[in-house]
Amino acid sequence: KKKKKKKSGYVCVCVCVCIYFTVTSWNVRGIRSQAKKIKIFDYVSRLNADIVFFQETHLLKSEEKSLTDSNFNKIYNSCFNSRQRGVSVLLNKRLPVNIINSVIDPEGRYIIIKVVIYNKCFTILNLYAPNNDDPDFFHRIFSELSDLSADSSLIIGGDFNLALNTSLDRSSKCSNTKPSRSAKVLMDYMEDLGIGDVWRLNNPTKKEYTFFSPVHKSFSRIDFFLSNNSIVHKMSSKIHPIIISDHAPISLTL
Repeated sequence: KKKKKKKSGYVCVCVCVCIYFTVTSWNVRGIRSQAKKIKIFDYVSRLNADIVFFQETHLLKSEEKSLTDSNFNKIYNSCFNSRQRGVSVLLNKRLPVNIINSVIDPEGRYIIIKVVIYNKCFTILNLYAPNNDDPDFFHRIFSELSDLSADSSLIIGGDFNLALNTSLDRSSKCSNTKPSRSAKVLMDYMEDLGIGDVWRLNNPTKKEYTFFSPVHKSFSRIDFFLSNNSIVHKMSSKIHPIIISDHAPISLTL
């Protein structure tokens, strides 16, 4: 509150400050090339990302420092090999964040970090799910989360390699409209934990896609964010154009 003196007396002026941050997730399909890395970081910068999730980095352990960028001072990597997997989480230096704990998968599939941002506690998870129907992966993920996510809000993002809604999240009109076993397991956890698909909750009937399969010549929405239903109304999510990679970058703003 600020008081301004006028001839007739004093007037109270209230100033409201809006605090927000943005998470960008992107399956980059390899970031070992310097030329590609420059393009990716340039685009991420234009999206004004505070937290970045990369999937399919294809980085070796010895190449982790190649993601060093002047805007991001905290970088977490889970590497596998030069042709498969790999996930990274990058935290922008402008974001007031305190790290509480972290779990880094040795097989290049996920990173979990518990953080405090603007005095609020979050457990953030970046994942790259197997492209075969593997429900055990999601059991393992949520088992890890149960140990870390107490007293915090969840932000889960990445390439899930599955469609939650087979009629809305796929462009192809196939006869099999049943969700995969992995999708069923994931949806069970979503219901039990009270978490939802942020983009779908804001776009209940819209068709928009994050991945193009040249083999099947079809589009699908397999990259998305999940978060607590209690805070989804404070969130927006956007699907950006498919460029550089065969996946679109997606953003969440809280």
